[in-house]
Amino acid sequence: MLGSGTVFQGFVQFSRKSFTNIPISFEPNLEIVNVATFGKHISPADFYRENRFQFSADLTRLWRRHEFKVGADIHHIRDQLLYSTTMAGFAIFTPESFLGLPPFGRTVPLFFAFALPRSLLGQPLPRRSLDRLFPDDRFAAAARTAFTHETYEFFVQDRWRPQRLTVNYGVRYFLERIPSAFGIQTDKNNLQPRLGISYGFAEGRGVVRAGVGLFVAPHFWSRLVGHLTCAGSGPENLALLDPRRAAAFSPTASPCVTLNVIPGPFTSGSAFARFIRGEFPSGPLAINAFGHIVRDFPNPYAEQWSLQIEYQIADELSASVGYLGVRGLKVPNAGIQLNATPVGRLPNGKTRYQNDPRFGIVQMAFPGTDSTYHGGVLTLNKRLSDGWGVNVHYTFSKTLDLPTGYTFRDVFEDPLHIRRDWGLSNQHVGHRFTATFIGEGPKRWGLTRGFTVSLITTLESGRFATLFVGFDVNGDLEFGTDRVGLTGRNTYQGDRFIQVDLRLARKIRWGERVGIEPLLEFFNLFNRPNVTQVDTVYGAADFVGPVPRRYKDGVAGALPSFGRPAGTGPARQVQFALRISF
Repeated sequence: MLGSGTVFQGFVQFSRKSFTNIPISFEPNLEIVNVATFGKHISPADFYRENRFQFSADLTRLWRRHEFKVGADIHHIRDQLLYSTTMAGFAIFTPESFLGLPPFGRTVPLFFAFALPRSLLGQPLPRRSLDRLFPDDRFAAAARTAFTHETYEFFVQDRWRPQRLTVNYGVRYFLERIPSAFGIQTDKNNLQPRLGISYGFAEGRGVVRAGVGLFVAPHFWSRLVGHLTCAGSGPENLALLDPRRAAAFSPTASPCVTLNVIPGPFTSGSAFARFIRGEFPSGPLAINAFGHIVRDFPNPYAEQWSLQIEYQIADELSASVGYLGVRGLKVPNAGIQLNATPVGRLPNGKTRYQNDPRFGIVQMAFPGTDSTYHGGVLTLNKRLSDGWGVNVHYTFSKTLDLPTGYTFRDVFEDPLHIRRDWGLSNQHVGHRFTATFIGEGPKRWGLTRGFTVSLITTLESGRFATLFVGFDVNGDLEFGTDRVGLTGRNTYQGDRFIQVDLRLARKIRWGERVGIEPLLEFFNLFNRPNVTQVDTVYGAADFVGPVPRRYKDGVAGALPSFGRPAGTGPARQVQFALRISF
């Protein structure tokens, strides 16, 4: 307290977190296009450690009907990573090539790549082993990276309360300093104005709330860090591939590079066989860059607006209706394939590409993805009284976006027409209903005294998935993005999700100081098989019959595995616990 109506608070803290994710085996990563991935992972870091120093302070001043507040929040972050990415090698198969079906006749990859430290390019290479992650210390050194960065956030706001109206308004400023090692510009245009209003009516039984504002997010550091690993590249390679746009990219070179042999079953198959025997492939090798970032890389942000009306129908019963809208902007994506030159048209009208043989997959990672969300919400709530309570919640929503994921299926299908990938988001759930009930046993009977029962029912409409071909149709070397015919992204609806969870508990007093509460919980009480993922690899460039629309619609694909479950939710689980308080 600094005086009447003035309060200052602040704190300093230090935290450390780390994790080790080194696999138990070091065989190459194997990907069956749009079906499965196994072997040594290439996306997450093998080791990560973060040391964070935080300083936060704010000053609050009360004056008449106003509550003014000003503050700051500063973070100093030191990161260390071991990120081997593609050093263990990775191979891409189609379902037919993995199973050895015609025309392949044996298990053979169509694309094979591996990583080398830059210092070893053109030099004699050591033998590798499936018993260790790195052939020698030079590989380990190229996989390590460390950097320091800071975030600064300042805000000023006021809460004004004239009678039944409350107005919150203010502005925040966010700055995230990017180390020079990344070669990108620090975004300084991060003002975030915000406004929130609430108004009470009907003698306090109802309230209307509305809000609008901008919300800036920190960088997706996994996307930036990838530039400093074997998934990155160097400015000299971009100058050879695309000299007109090379200046727009980060000038920083990665410490190692990913190389691939000439794509195809014969070249990739023999190179893969040599690699697992401990020998690095030789011959013509192409350079890859799965995430070369552009210099102009601003922070992602969202525009958000909302409206809610809540009314108390009775003493213990209330209802509300609301709407939430969100638009995400400048979200980083997996990238656009730059090594693709249009050379004609496919029979279905899509663009056909050819590649510069000196390069493989060269993806431009840039913050050009956007998204929209519109959701309506209905809620009915009966507070716990007279031994029971219930909450019913229904959401009707729609989420649209461009691809934002981190897998080979989440890049753009056509490098020159990325807006064609605008469609339903992977996170889209059109309808979601939840009902929660809690009941207490009658206290007047000893047999039921202390018992509580809780029931949660969840219903969701099916999520949407993309109908994939399962191989590279348009010749851009992206095996996981090609869609069947002229279909859009996420047009195939999966299975509904239905689940009921039950919890039984009883509180028992043992003397004056000890309480015992046994609990019995059932998850997925009725053991419903919720199919969460469907095999949507069709197996042909165009439809050979009716267009599949939804799970179990009876429409077959060119592959017999199409439309079958590829993943399910947990089966019934029963859990018993005992809580003792004293």
